[in-house]
Amino acid sequence: MYFLNRNLYRISWKLWVLLLLPVCVASQINIQVGYGISMVNPKENERLINDYLIENQWIANKGSGLKILHGLDLGLKHSWSPMALGLIWKNRAGKLEFEGLSPVSGNLFKQQLYYSLNSFSMFLETNGRYLGLGASLDWNVFNIKQRYTGLDSKIGVSSQSGLGNRFYLNLNFPATHAAQITLQISYHLPMEQFDVNPLANSILDSNSTSYSREFWKHFGIGLLISNGPQNH
Repeated sequence: MYFLNRNLYRISWKLWVLLLLPVCVASQINIQVGYGISMVNPKENERLINDYLIENQWIANKGSGLKILHGLDLGLKHSWSPMALGLIWKNRAGKLEFEGLSPVSGNLFKQQLYYSLNSFSMFLETNGRYLGLGASLDWNVFNIKQRYTGLDSKIGVSSQSGLGNRFYLNLNFPATHAAQITLQISYHLPMEQFDVNPLANSILDSNSTSYSREFWKHFGIGLLISNGPQNH
């Protein structure tokens, strides 16, 4: 299933580029840059972290859990009234931090867990002057890394990928000849479930629990800036 989805996405990506290139050659390409946040609620990951803190009661969680992922957007869009299509990369990342006095050495122990969700998307949207609706086909790459006292750099724990969809609403501010600013509200729906058991195997000393795979569904909000005149 993994290889089928990956090959399907590659074929779709190539077809999308072939569709995008002719219209882009004949007109201006709008570059999109932006920043966004995603609200997540990965229950199995939260259960794993709770088990980790119970097993290591000398360690404290410095934050409030993994609730927010944030990061940059970068893409290309071509518009023609009343539609627009394009390609975009969305990077969302978050971090959990722990620290405590090691009962073995008596020294301060620090640990960080890094989560990232990169989405490479092909999108189609309505191109209204002030309002737009859109959907995308995504290739999601989910990574977990960690770093702790004694390590100079991050080490990989898990890397997974799969298809997904995104549905969104664009609220467009009045455009100028230089740029268009858009507030985008979105819902992300991965088709593949992600597995935190590799993380459990890495951080738990006595791992006798199996954690279920789960969809990392999430709501997002972000600002996008598209350069140049807009074809509404």
